[in-house]
Amino acid sequence: ASVVSVVRVKVMASKKVRCVALVVAGAYSVSGFVTVPPLAPGPAARSLSLRAKPLVVGLAGRRSVSVARQAAPQPAAENFFAPSVRTPLRTLGIASLWACLVAYVALGAPGKDEASQALDLELLKVLVANPFDPAAPPFFCVVFNFMGIWPAWYASTLLPGGKDQSPLPAGPFVGASVAFGFFALAPYLALRRYQPDPVSSESLGGVTRWFEGKASALLLLGGALGLTGYALSQPDLSACADQYASLFSS
Repeated sequence: ASVVSVVRVKVMASKKVRCVALVVAGAYSVSGFVTVPPLAPGPAARSLSLRAKPLVVGLAGRRSVSVARQAAPQPAAENFFAPSVRTPLRTLGIASLWACLVAYVALGAPGKDEASQALDLELLKVLVANPFDPAAPPFFCVVFNFMGIWPAWYASTLLPGGKDQSPLPAGPFVGASVAFGFFALAPYLALRRYQPDPVSSESLGGVTRWFEGKASALLLLGGALGLTGYALSQPDLSACADQYASLFSS
């Protein structure tokens, strides 16, 4: 009985050794170091193969994922002034123009006294009530009415390419241009990304599709031609120019 016990212990020990050896060899085989020779057919070999298979497959999966991550190209950091993104000349040029206009309005523009501001407010009330009031200088009427066309032109040219813009979205700045014009648009224009890819009509929203459409283009063209014709139809263009210059300097 003792001899049989010793034999059984040796057999069990040999099975454990073979199991450990198979797992280690399988791991090295997956790593590409050695090739594991197949076990002799039998119940023990099949049992050890089934036990070691999940570990071998797991090691193979981890190695394939690691290799795939190493092989995948890493996206390069985008250069802020890359030629395909934006140019320093455009960004710095628009920013400088915007800064000069802000400085002129704050420091050099005339009409900051109370009397001039009261006259300006009265003139605006007249034009809001009647955009072509005969009492208002004709050229100023044209400029005042063009302020309703310019934001629509901005929207039709900027909104179609404004999707996924960074670092600033187009919508808020185009909307603010209705009241503040170029003063509101300049920061966005300075930082706007270049969009080389064409824009399809299916990717546009309802508002953007309207400004991009032919009906909007015809209305804007008709409005611009009408205002230009109104200015040129004045009987004394020289007197109109003098009125506008006097109003601008007061």
